[in-house]
Amino acid sequence: SIRATIVLGSTTTTSVSGEVFVTQSQVLFVASDQEQVEHDLAIGASCIILHAMTDDPHLAIYLQLNTSEDETVAAGEEEED
Repeated sequence: SIRATIVLGSTTTTSVSGEVFVTQSQVLFVASDQEQVEHDLAIGASCIILHAMTDDPHLAIYLQLNTSEDETVAAGEEEED
């Protein structure tokens, strides 16, 4: 498992253990602990407007997301034609 820190807002942080998967269309985070599945994430590639990776002082991935509601579909919902 990869240790991840999920930042909620600007002042609150929650530390959740899990695995990160990167595909051509999504970045996924799956919590290891079933009691923390509310922190599972699926981020569509079109929502990522900036990304970076570092290994100083430890391996980290930074994602900046587009917060426009026009481009975001809630998890589990499908867009209608």
